[in-house]
Amino acid sequence: MSITISEAARRWGVGRETIYRRKRDGRLSFATTDPLTVKASEMLRVFGEPKPKPKNAAGRGSIVALTRLEVMCELLKAEGDRLKAELEAVREELRDARADARQERDRLLDLLAAQQKPTESRIVRSPLLPQRTETMTEAEAVLAARQRAESEGHHRDP
Repeated sequence: MSITISEAARRWGVGRETIYRRKRDGRLSFATTDPLTVKASEMLRVFGEPKPKPKNAAGRGSIVALTRLEVMCELLKAEGDRLKAELEAVREELRDARADARQERDRLLDLLAAQQKPTESRIVRSPLLPQRTETMTEAEAVLAARQRAESEGHHRDP
């Protein structure tokens, strides 16, 4: 039975160069040249019995690799769970902060409205102050009165 040089090297556990060297030295003959093959009997004569394949060598490597992958998966799952929990905590903090900001805004708006109501009722009506309209603020009314007083020459420095 003829086998390829690569297969022979694999079965006998020797390098391909070793097989070619034995051929050059005349200690080994090839069966065919195209494709290059060698008879199993020649390999037995020169190298002895082929190396037995380790029964579980490939299996053990696969098991170790699989175990490593499973451990990595578990670590990644744990990290993902930790990050999800952290994200939920941050979202909850943000919800609380938004609620607090809304409450503070409403409180400040109520305070501002309460301060503006008494000020509006304390406005002293004078002939110099124009009648305030709904859209005119107190500051605009005072400014308009000053401008009118200046234009009429009634400007007084306080």
